[in-house]
Amino acid sequence: MTALKTEVGAHSEAVAVPFAPSATIPQTDVQRAIEAVAGLVGGPYQPLDADLTAIAALTTTSYGRALLELANGAALAALVDSSFLTPAEGNAAYQPLDADLTAIAAVTTAAYGRGLLALANATALAAEVDSFFLTPAEGNAAYQPLDSDLTAIAALTTTSYGRALLALANVAALRGAVGIPTTTVDNTLPRYDGTAGALQTSGVVVDDSNNVSGVISLALGTNGFHDLPEAAAPSTPAADHIRLYAKDNGSGISKLYTKDSTGAETEIGAGATAFSQVGQKFTASGTYTRTAGCRSVDVMVLAGGGGGGGAKGAVGQISIGDCGGGAGQSFRHIDFVQRTITGATQANPCVITSNGHGFQNSDVVQINNVVGMTNLNGNTYTVAGATTNTFQLSGINSTGYGAYSSGGTIDFVSCPVTVGAGGTAGAATPTSGGTGGTSSFGGYCSATGGNGGGTLAAGTTDAVTAGWGGGSGTGGDINITGNWSTRSIRVSGTVAYRIGMGADSPYGAGGPTSFTGFAGGGYGAGGGGAYEVNAAVGGAGGAGAPGLVLVTENIYS
Repeated sequence: MTALKTEVGAHSEAVAVPFAPSATIPQTDVQRAIEAVAGLVGGPYQPLDADLTAIAALTTTSYGRALLELANGAALAALVDSSFLTPAEGNAAYQPLDADLTAIAAVTTAAYGRGLLALANATALAAEVDSFFLTPAEGNAAYQPLDSDLTAIAALTTTSYGRALLALANVAALRGAVGIPTTTVDNTLPRYDGTAGALQTSGVVVDDSNNVSGVISLALGTNGFHDLPEAAAPSTPAADHIRLYAKDNGSGISKLYTKDSTGAETEIGAGATAFSQVGQKFTASGTYTRTAGCRSVDVMVLAGGGGGGGAKGAVGQISIGDCGGGAGQSFRHIDFVQRTITGATQANPCVITSNGHGFQNSDVVQINNVVGMTNLNGNTYTVAGATTNTFQLSGINSTGYGAYSSGGTIDFVSCPVTVGAGGTAGAATPTSGGTGGTSSFGGYCSATGGNGGGTLAAGTTDAVTAGWGGGSGTGGDINITGNWSTRSIRVSGTVAYRIGMGADSPYGAGGPTSFTGFAGGGYGAGGGGAYEVNAAVGGAGGAGAPGLVLVTENIYS
């Protein structure tokens, strides 16, 4: 047992605590011993408190500990009086907190700006800025009032010429500036449609839409000419009107043009001053294609000549083949006039209405400027089922096209050309010669071939061959029947008194009769017949000559 001494106040007391120096005392025993001592002493410690614990954790100063000894708030106020202001002192020394002042405080001010804050009143401010601003009176004296027209003019890049126009005194001065002669204007004269309110000058009538009708007279300047500047192609004018303008023809040359109410543009003088003719010769079937600038053609169609008949005699006898007839001919002048469409059906095939169109079956045409059924525009079509006022577009199903509304033009492009072959020669069996083939220019004109020559059987009696006629023309302005072949005469079984000839054509002589007939000597001529005397070998006739189609184009450029 060991005695621990505790001192409280003025007395001390020994407390016997069991203790074994050589032994290890458990922590719990030490704690119980301390608690026992504390209970005996009766209070040398503060009760455990969070605030005291927090204060104990501080490293205090003598100044701070002195504050704890102050007697009251007055003592505290006296202590801090030199560091803080009373509310009255604060209101006297500082501005109340204000958002505007805070914003101003954030600005980096300049001396000039701070000087503005020191101005006494609005009059002083006006005096300060007087050199930079105008008074209303000064503004009205120096500037135009805001106006939309003036604003639009200000946006323009004007020229000295344009500004000079603004300075013209009156309409007479304007006429003089643009070279328009001074005339009397009568606003009571009727417009072209008979209503009042048009302007008429020197026979020119201008309606309310600025369409001009009548005779236009351009006054020449002192130099004897009038300049018309180039312009882009204008819009299409109203019905029964035409627009006159100058533009570049695409080659850097200014030309004068007109545009009519269909939108067709025509160069004035184009085709009227330069005329040429170009011929095309068809010796075999093909296609005629219109040359640019060709306004019409003159066509000659010649068919094939007939073939001569064959012959086969016998000993002591004569056999003669007849000669072939000449080809028919047809001449026609054809104008290529642009036609106007007045209707187009949504059907299979599509049917076009164009009164008096003049196109023929198998013609190829081009369609443009259709309103509504625009699928038709810019394409070529083959004409079929042609009547006086309508025709079909072969193979075109327009049921899915837009409905036809108005307008449309048709131009001829091409047509087929057929050249008839010459009639075949009659064989030596004997047989007759063949008929010449038909030639044609589209559906416009055609001509049939000459007839083939027959045969005169072998014999000894006097006889005369028949001679055979020519073909004929149809559809042309002039249609000509081909020549007949000449006859051959048998006098006896051993003498042929006269030998015939195939029919001539305008382009060659017919073939003569011989032991073997000669072929026709030129386009459309008949072949000669054969004859055989006192023999039984036989001879073939001559073939007819083939046909010909000539096309002369009348071109304006």
